[in-house]
Amino acid sequence: CERGSLYAAGDEGLVLRRHAHTDGSGEWRGLRLPHDTHEAFTSIGCDHGRAAIVGANGSVLLASGDDSVLLPSGTESAWHCISGADDESTWLVGGGGQLASIEVDHVQTRMDGPTFPLRDVATIGGAVVAVGEWGHIVR
Repeated sequence: CERGSLYAAGDEGLVLRRHAHTDGSGEWRGLRLPHDTHEAFTSIGCDHGRAAIVGANGSVLLASGDDSVLLPSGTESAWHCISGADDESTWLVGGGGQLASIEVDHVQTRMDGPTFPLRDVATIGGAVVAVGEWGHIVR
């Protein structure tokens, strides 16, 4: 998401960053998070040049370089997927049919329900499309 950087995230709050040098070399380093968390991170997307990382306990982490900030999301339900790009809105979907977007400094809930979990989200032809369990589609 950030020029020259790759991010990886996983269980127990692990977030790694690799900044590639011009010769292609580079090493993975652990990112120091604003809070100690043992949350399993479930998905990474881009949000206007930053990595946006969501977790199984409702956390939304924004990372740029070695800096990161944890945004309140207003939920403790799992986020399953995040989708965004530099010139588009960043969308999150999760348990309980939650659909939200990342605004400048907060997460804005756009839909809460139907009760089935939403698993994936994308912007297709200008519309936000989310796919849930059992083939449910929300547009």
